[in-house]
Amino acid sequence: SSGINAEYGGLNTVIANYNGAQIHNPSDYSFIPVITYLNLNDIMYILGDKELKNKIDNIALEGPSWVMIEKRNEHLERVFGIDTSPKVKVGLNFHKLPLKPTGVVLDTKPGINIVETKDYLERTYGDLVEFSS
Repeated sequence: SSGINAEYGGLNTVIANYNGAQIHNPSDYSFIPVITYLNLNDIMYILGDKELKNKIDNIALEGPSWVMIEKRNEHLERVFGIDTSPKVKVGLNFHKLPLKPTGVVLDTKPGINIVETKDYLERTYGDLVEFSS
């Protein structure tokens, strides 16, 4: 979607997607993209946290040109651009996840304190990945 938006807007610029995990230039075919992947073992370790499991309503994993989302959610898909991804798979099979995701979206259940949850994740897993809310 960013390539389409850059083309539509007449931009000739480098674009960073997935919080900087993918850097590319859709108008320069000789530009070599830079892609930083998350460690799938770290992701699985964090998703296995019992306290976190009780707070999560939906999970999306994203990578270059693909997204896997546990269940459809129009608002979540629009906010994170999932609805414009060329390849969306609904349903997560934790035994068959892509080895190279660039991002994870954790959607909390209604009533969950996001600040407290983010603080918990940073204290517990901050040495593995960066969290934002």
